[in-house]
Amino acid sequence: MSYLSSKFVRWGGSVALLAILWLVLPPFRIVSLDENGKLPSNGKGDAAFDAGEFADRFWEETLVSSMDSATPLSDLLEAIDADLASAKRSYGEQKGEGAPVYFYAGGEGTVVEIKGRRATLQAHGARVNLLIAPPVFGNTVRDGTGLLSVNELPGLEEFNAVSAALNKKVELEVMSVLKDSLSQGVKVRFVGCSKVPEALSDGANLEFTPLRVEIAE
Repeated sequence: MSYLSSKFVRWGGSVALLAILWLVLPPFRIVSLDENGKLPSNGKGDAAFDAGEFADRFWEETLVSSMDSATPLSDLLEAIDADLASAKRSYGEQKGEGAPVYFYAGGEGTVVEIKGRRATLQAHGARVNLLIAPPVFGNTVRDGTGLLSVNELPGLEEFNAVSAALNKKVELEVMSVLKDSLSQGVKVRFVGCSKVPEALSDGANLEFTPLRVEIAE
């Protein structure tokens, strides 16, 4: 057998071995959700993870009771006016180095403008935006309070599913009546989370995703 033929046989054998390993030990797997949008059972007796049920339980058992102890909006705005970097260190919630920073705060403000999906509030000498209509994107609701960790769930896939479920809960249960009940001059009391930009200049405002909104008397 020539050197070229021998080299070809060795190469072909290597390809065949890799193909067998790919079939037996694939580097990833595709999992289809069932008809209810849940992860299926793994066949070993583990129940399928229900992101919606987990989100409901987290909301009722943890989030609701935390709302009254969210950072007072007046304190947060005063700290931001003095120094944003210091305010982030004092009041910010962050999952890790390089991750977004969020503020979890509550207070009162008066609606001065409604434009599209946002209401602008005048509050404590500053302006903040309140998101009042769907869609809700990202992980502001999940991560903004600092009350939920990926370690409390089976894995990152489930953590992201909970984020989507919490966003949907805000859309259906918090925002559903806001756009019709708010108008210029109305005073509102709210609790929400805001992703913090690198800078607040040139008229930029914090934008809160609401977790609770009430018309203030």
